Amino acid sequence: MTHYIDRHRVEDIGGDLFDLPAELEANSQLVHAAVVVIGSKGVLLNGATASGKSLLQRLLRERAASLGLFSTLVSDDYIRIARPKSAHETAPLMAFAPIATMDRQEVHGVGVLSLGTSLADHAAISPVCLHMWVDLVDEEEIKRSPNRSDRQFEILDGQVSHLIVPCRQALRAADMIFAALSTC
Repeated sequence: MTHYIDRHRVEDIGGDLFDLPAELEANSQLVHAAVVVIGSKGVLLNGATASGKSLLQRLLRERAASLGLFSTLVSDDYIRIARPKSAHETAPLMAFAPIATMDRQEVHGVGVLSLGTSLADHAAISPVCLHMWVDLVDEEEIKRSPNRSDRQFEILDGQVSHLIVPCRQALRAADMIFAALSTC
């Protein structure tokens, strides 16, 4: 897994990599993914290194802004997901950003850049509820008409809406994500 944690910065802010409550630790998982919020929906972009996650999250935020929708980056490189245990119903899947990289994003070929925000600005967006899990895959792996079971992703004893989009095709993937978000 590639990531750009600055170990010295982590130590400077107390040593915790994630601000994850202890009771969620047992039902959590680290994922190499980007997470954005579009409107009120949390979207996780999962894919291999160089699959286009960073470019896609920037395009999604730009498109949301052009439509007058709130959007923000939660995490650009990896995320800890957790699902609280609930006796009554399925609890939401939550995404926690790494403390040390909350104000940073990677631009392939340029490096890691600051978004120019402070940790305090991100306090309200981490954790976020995930509404959609998007897998970036090779074009030939995408079904023209996915069945109902393909549109749900099982993780941490629950489900979340699932979408498969082509990797390294940010415009097409963004179109597919906005279309799917309009129905969830």
